[in-house]
Amino acid sequence: WELDFDMKKSYLGDSVYVELIDGMLKLTTENGNGASNIIYIDHEVWHNLQAYVITLEIENKNNEKHS
Repeated sequence: WELDFDMKKSYLGDSVYVELIDGMLKLTTENGNGASNIIYIDHEVWHNLQAYVITLEIENKNNEKHS
């Protein structure tokens, strides 16, 4: 992906925030004293994460069929 803009920080839940900086997603965990953990997700990692979620969805559907 080619993202040439930034987006403001948005709250995802469970003290996790996301923002777009320099074409990468920046995930942070915050407890009121600033970021305690930071993860940058570039295009390759985003693609791999999406593939993982698709695999989880397929496995979940397969498990539901066998229940």
